[in-house]
Amino acid sequence: MYRLIREQVKFLIVGFGAFLIDFAILNGLVYGLDYRDKLFDFALIANIISTLTAVLFAFYFQRHWTFRASGSGAHKREFGLFAGLQAFNVLIYSTFMFNYLINTTHTPIPIAKIIVVAIQMISSYLVMKFVIFKKHQPKLDTE
Repeated sequence: MYRLIREQVKFLIVGFGAFLIDFAILNGLVYGLDYRDKLFDFALIANIISTLTAVLFAFYFQRHWTFRASGSGAHKREFGLFAGLQAFNVLIYSTFMFNYLINTTHTPIPIAKIIVVAIQMISSYLVMKFVIFKKHQPKLDTE
């Protein structure tokens, strides 16, 4: 039980770190470069750039620190699955849901980002734990 809680805390720490990187880049691009007149187009592009930057950070630390994945052979498979999960997250959450929130419901960009990330966090943890970084159990000899 302690290991599970520790793993979840690490997941949240890495996720929060990735979120801070993502959030800072997004807001730096949107507000720092003052593209508020063309908010939709630029906000969407800035959101994708910030999300993809955070993905690289998250993969490294989730793999090596949170889930303690080992073996170089699995590294490529895990990155492929992780990249697929992140592509799904970018397409569904960071593009469609983010766009819906800022353009249809007129949710402020920072609040929309927090909502999107919260939903992503839950689904991503489950996929990483049970699919991507799944600990392989040794086969039992049934004979």
